[in-house]
Amino acid sequence: MAHEAKVMVSVDSPCGLRCVDVTAVPGGGFAWASYRRDPEDGHGWRADGWGAQGFATLDAALAAAGRDIGWLEDRLASGEK
Repeated sequence: MAHEAKVMVSVDSPCGLRCVDVTAVPGGGFAWASYRRDPEDGHGWRADGWGAQGFATLDAALAAAGRDIGWLEDRLASGEK
């Protein structure tokens, strides 16, 4: 049986075309990754190359993502998740 990361938090951008997922990593810890979608091509969500891993807590991963992704930092500052 394959072990996969489990999405713990997913936050959409205000425009709805980007999102950040924070995942629980098999073996322990957390990671985050950023995705985009282009409605005109119908493909769905695509990884856009931003992300990091190795965080001890979900909150630490989310805070790190907020520092790298401007729109997410704004949403977190306003109390949105």
